[in-house]
Order: sequence, then C-alpha cells, then structure tokens
Amino acid sequence: MKTSTRFFYIDCIRAVAIIGMVITHVLALHLDSPGMSILWNYLHFVVVGLVFCSAYVFAASRPKDEVIPRRLWVTWFGKRVFRLYLPFILYVLVHYSLWYALPTLFWGYGLHKSVSYVISTLLLTGGVDIGWLTLLFIQLAILSPFLLTVSRNRKIMPLVFITYTAITLIMSFYRIPIQDSRMIGWLPWSYIAFLGYVYADTQKHDARLANLYVRGALVVGVLLFIILRITISALGQSLMFSVHKYPPDLYYLSYGIILTSLMLLVISNRAFTFSPVTRFITFLSKRAYAIFFIHIIVLDFVWTTMHLVWWEEIIVIGTLSVLATYVWDRLQKKLSLRQTYDPRLGDTD
Repeated sequence: MKTSTRFFYIDCIRAVAIIGMVITHVLALHLDSPGMSILWNYLHFVVVGLVFCSAYVFAASRPKDEVIPRRLWVTWFGKRVFRLYLPFILYVLVHYSLWYALPTLFWGYGLHKSVSYVISTLLLTGGVDIGWLTLLFIQLAILSPFLLTVSRNRKIMPLVFITYTAITLIMSFYRIPIQDSRMIGWLPWSYIAFLGYVYADTQKHDARLANLYVRGALVVGVLLFIILRITISALGQSLMFSVHKYPPDLYYLSYGIILTSLMLLVISNRAFTFSPVTRFITFLSKRAYAIFFIHIIVLDFVWTTMHLVWWEEIIVIGTLSVLATYVWDRLQKKLSLRQTYDPRLGDTD
C-alpha cells in the first residue's frame, strides 16, 4: 500500500519503532521492577525497524537503471548529514540550556557538566548516549550509495550476505568493547540495510515474491534466534538484548528481524482507510527523528516535576512529545526551514 510518494506500511513500522523507543526510555527508569525490566528488554527491536525503514525508502525511491551524477550524490549527502546533525546539535543546546537555567525543572537526564563530555558529544565520539544513533545514520548515509549498488549485484550479494552473517555470528560470542561500538557499529547495522534494499527492490517488481522473502526472513530469524539463545545461555553469557546491541550481533539482529518481519506481514496485508489514523501514523513516521530528541527533554521534565507511575509517564511523555514536535513542525514550515531533495536521489523521511 502506497500513499502518494510514501509507503504506508513503512510509515507504520517507523511509527511503532519511535513509540517503542519512547516507552523503552521511560521503562529504563524503572528497571528495579522485574516486569518492567522484561518489557524494556523485549522492546529493543525498535532500532532494527528504523534502520530497515530508512534503507527501504532509500532503495524504493531510486530506480535500478538510473545513473546518478556524482555531483548530485555529494549534494544529497551534504543535505542528509545536515538534517541528521543539526537536530542533534539543537537538542544538546536546548537540553543543556534548560538544565542550567531551570535546574528545579530538569535534572539533566543523560548530561554531564564537563567540557570534555560536551566536546565528545559534539564530535559524536562519546558523551550523550543517544548520539550513537545520529552517528550511525551519518555513517549509513556515507555508505548507502555503495551498499545499494552491492545489494543490486546478484553475483557478489550472496557472498557479502554470507560474510555479514558470519561476522555478526562471531560477534554474538566474542563481544567488542562498548567504547568501540560507535566506530564499527555501521558494519553489523549494514546487514539490516541490505535487507531493506533487497525487500524494496523486490517489492517494486514482484509483491508476492517480496512477501515470500519476508516469510523466509521470519523463519530463518526464528531459527537463528532460538539456536543462539540456547547456545549463549549454555555458555553462561547474558541474554539481555542491551548487552548484545552495542554493536549489534546476530542474536540481537535476529530478534529485530523477527519483529520487523511480523510487522511487515501484518501491516502490508491490511488496508487503512480511517483518515485521521493514517495522518497521525504518517506524522509520527515523518517526524520520528525529531520526536526522538524531543522526548528526552520531555522525559527529563516529567521525571523531575511529576510523580507518576510508569504507565502514566508513558502517556504523558508520549503525548507531550508529539505535541511539542507538532509545534516545532509548524514553526519550521512557517520559517521555511525544510530542505528539498533531488527526486532522482530519493528522500529518507
């Protein structure tokens, strides 16, 4: 199902992913409860969904046989990095400013009063934890033209896919230090990007075959997940997804593939005709990146000033984050701050 130039089932997955991310960050403050800890753990599929959706849209909006001039690629990359990095910088500036100016309303969630911390944050080499996601999407933006070309080469793609599977499998048992995950995280995450590219290209030409691919990915994902879970447990290693996420290994990725495949199978076979719902889902998808940053500031405020139970926090933080994003979106439109892309390159909203 496609609405105008958008893919609604992709919008649904991205909307679910950003909602899941908000819930995950709220639950992270309640891990002393076993039930909250379990729910928090099993919500860690959301980044897989975000990376898959971004890759899908990138591939779906670029024809296979069209040659893109290098100059346009450079222009696209510059705008893409700007759209990824600027919101992060604005978030850091606003959050720090609110923390310093209104310490009774904000306790500085995820922040530290250290020059070196701020510098590493701005350089994306450390600092604020959520900066890893901005760095990841910048890394994938650099690699996306090359990765897409590889995914469309039938001769080398199988070998590349096997290699990625082997690398992420090894990483499941031999963990890379978390401090190094930012620099090499793009490697295993490219695995998900490849799946998004292949699915998008197949979907354009043969929807039934694409559906079979998703079913196949679901079956393989379940088998890998079960085998790896049993093996990792037998070795006495942690089964918590957060342990296997930085950088992601095959155990973590297989779980994300299972959930993403299930959502694709459910959503792509359903028709959505209730206009307010479709508009809301599309808004969540298009503004997922803004919601990602805004909800951290809202979480800081709510946690500092209100005394709510976890489910009330989810509702309040989610609602305020969406409302704040809507206001910011309207302000951007009035100030004409939006950038445009060359249609030959596609957008990744």
